Amino acid sequence: INKNGVKSIHNDLVMKSPVEITQLEVENIENLEESLVLKYCTKNELEIIGDKLLITPFPANKYKENKLKKDIRVYPVDFGNLSEEQLFFTLTVPDSYELDYAPESNTLKNSELDLEFSYMVQKMESYIQIMIKIKRGKTKYTPDEYKKLKTFYDLVVKSINENIVLKKI
Repeated sequence: INKNGVKSIHNDLVMKSPVEITQLEVENIENLEESLVLKYCTKNELEIIGDKLLITPFPANKYKENKLKKDIRVYPVDFGNLSEEQLFFTLTVPDSYELDYAPESNTLKNSELDLEFSYMVQKMESYIQIMIKIKRGKTKYTPDEYKKLKTFYDLVVKSINENIVLKKI
């Protein structure tokens, strides 16, 4: 990032997303002891079906599909580093709409593989907030662990890409 600049982060996000990325802020870029924090807004077209709005909370995410596609694996999976990600989404519900559907909160922990996924939804009258945490505490997974690892990321992909639905009142 220091070599290519913050613009390289913006370009990477844009390449992974069909939406416009605005107001990108990068925190802790100088402090390697702290987590790198990216804050940005997205601007995208809403899908409208009748009197309903379908909203994708995380249109700019790297979990559009599970990268683990094979049914079995004979070599270890090596991620190269540990990972902990947190994603936050807040939607203010317009006055002329009400919440019709929002995904339910759920948590998945696999202590054997040191994996954790939590999807927390807070529904209020005027806004919806979603908080996601994805933690991978190992860098390598054996072929025997592959199926459970793949199943974990299947759930992550499904959950992150689920829509919120607002209905006109």
